[in-house]
Amino acid sequence: IIITYDIYPDVLINLKILKENSFIVKVWRNLNIKSYTEASEIIVLSSSMQNKIQQYIPNIANKISIIPSWSDPAKIFNISKENNKFAISNELVNTFNVLYSGNQGRCHDLLTIIKSAEILKNNNKIKFIFIGDGPQNPIIKKLALKLNLKNCLFLKFQEKKNLPFTLNIADIAIVSLNSFSEGLVAPSKLYGHLAASTPVAVISPENSYLKKLTEKYNFGEWFLNGDSESLAEFISKLALDRNLSFNYGHNGRKYLLENANPKKIFNEYYELFDKHIKINKND
Repeated sequence: IIITYDIYPDVLINLKILKENSFIVKVWRNLNIKSYTEASEIIVLSSSMQNKIQQYIPNIANKISIIPSWSDPAKIFNISKENNKFAISNELVNTFNVLYSGNQGRCHDLLTIIKSAEILKNNNKIKFIFIGDGPQNPIIKKLALKLNLKNCLFLKFQEKKNLPFTLNIADIAIVSLNSFSEGLVAPSKLYGHLAASTPVAVISPENSYLKKLTEKYNFGEWFLNGDSESLAEFISKLALDRNLSFNYGHNGRKYLLENANPKKIFNEYYELFDKHIKINKND
């Protein structure tokens, strides 16, 4: 049974780290095809990843299962900023906080966020917080400095035990994929935000599974890569309409409780493994 979180070497090709016709790519893809062909089951995180793998081998759809990431609603839940030690210590209680938390890698769209911060830089009640690190970290820091964005705060990765507090500084959380990463990766950060009852702004290509998920379950809004103006308008709207924020957050946690809680995901893995163990025993 193969569990696929990211699809390589395709990620490296799209990032122009490897060339499509290189020897290592040919070997890597042949190994992928052999692995997928001989696997009893392939587990992926999204329908987009399922479609991408089927491009390798068209006739394996019957052995690909979609089991999403998850978050534990007993450990991550809504905490008011007034009772949040992380918000208090970083002076984020009285601002409307836009949070990007996690890896700042090449597969994520952070420039759209920075440009929205530029549009809103004269609104001193709205704060953009970036928690984490990665290859794009020095790029967005340099750009924020160049644009004199005093509404941006950059913080390093925090200890895991503080995750319930760091996630709850957000009045809106951003989950993003750049224009060429759809189907190759699936951001797991989404589920922590849903557990915390935080409205979500998704930045991704139009064919993204994140767009479909957001619109179907109404836990936020979707924005096309580069559409910083619409994102800024949405942030401003939520800053003024707390009822709308509450409804998005409520819908997000409801989705998580019904579809991406630890018990449900464990049972899906258990049933899949149990099925194949029984098949092998019978053989």
